[in-house]
Amino acid sequence: MAICPIAKLISSFKTYSVWRSTLILSFVSCYLMWAIVFMAQLHPLIAPKRADIRPDRVPE
Repeated sequence: MAICPIAKLISSFKTYSVWRSTLILSFVSCYLMWAIVFMAQLHPLIAPKRADIRPDRVPE
């Protein structure tokens, strides 16, 4: 885990709470961005349309 060495390094800083909040906020925002992109690909708002099908060949 890459978090442990970073946390050990940050613990020596005087602004510990600011760095801790920054790390937590960045991890949460990355996960939220991943979840939004995943859901957008899973359930797209606009359905794709094929342009290579003739109108008389479209099944009903």
